[in-house]
Amino acid sequence: ISRHNISANVYIGTEETLETFERSRQSFLNFYAGGIILLVIYNLFLFLMSKEKVYLYYIFYALAFMLLALTINGRLDQFLRLESISCSHFLIFFSSVTLLAASLFTSIFLEIKFRMPRTIKFYYIINTLAILLFFIWLTEFSEKISNILGVTIDILIFTSLILFNICSIYLYRQLKTAKFYLISWLLVLFSVAIWFSMKLGI
Repeated sequence: ISRHNISANVYIGTEETLETFERSRQSFLNFYAGGIILLVIYNLFLFLMSKEKVYLYYIFYALAFMLLALTINGRLDQFLRLESISCSHFLIFFSSVTLLAASLFTSIFLEIKFRMPRTIKFYYIINTLAILLFFIWLTEFSEKISNILGVTIDILIFTSLILFNICSIYLYRQLKTAKFYLISWLLVLFSVAIWFSMKLGI
């Protein structure tokens, strides 16, 4: 059972041109994955030197985000080459884990509990819903409501990104690191908005 909308692009051209395009696409995804892995290694060294747990949360978030992106693009299937299982079947799993990781990292990195104490409850709600969706996905019941789960996680991701950006804007002057963080989350929000627009046919 697919958790994706049924859609396909029609390509008209030579086989050689198509292979060149596919190699270029795969090279970009490999470069992207390699960049994330370098970030993970770099942050691991930062953690070992400083012992600050925020770097571990970032590693968790970066790895989850990378696996989600590779799953969406089908690249993870090519990496693992599993015959009986498709990684796209685990899309809800990767999405909920990535959302949980992003929420945990954001709340700790921006010190939400101390700087915006009234907002921390929204992060608790996001964490709870992400964990709940993960456990629902583990049950056989998930097959019957896969479409509902997909729409729910999409809405939750989008609203969470808006929350992350609002917090970054609010802390823009209080926390210097929030400036760089805001830029990255705006890019992610923009990319997710484009992705949802493509799914809706806009």
